[in-house]
Amino acid sequence: MMQTTERNEGMSVPPDWINVVLGIWLVMSPFALGFSRDTAALWNNVCVGAAVTALALVSERGTGALRGLIMILAAWVFISPFLLGFSRTAFLWNNIGAAFLIISGAAISEGLHPTYREAATNLGHV
Repeated sequence: MMQTTERNEGMSVPPDWINVVLGIWLVMSPFALGFSRDTAALWNNVCVGAAVTALALVSERGTGALRGLIMILAAWVFISPFLLGFSRTAFLWNNIGAAFLIISGAAISEGLHPTYREAATNLGHV
């Protein structure tokens, strides 16, 4: 019985801290990189950054769908400079780099989470 408890405690995975930090960076980046005067770029990064941060914080309690949403937001971060028509180098490279890092963080985080089959087996449900 003690072994089962140890396994279950070991299955707890912390929030996706990489994406929490990257989400906070997206919120701060318009001010730090000087593109806060472009209101569409500003609000794009503030809103998406806040969403990435929130989803990353709750991803430990959710399913892979939350990390999937983070990946969709990262795809938006990647294409947003092109679709919003901003050619500022800081906005472009910041968002392209952040998108790749967010996708990598979500993929790594997904790999750290046990599959549902493993979790059910360890809990004795299968």
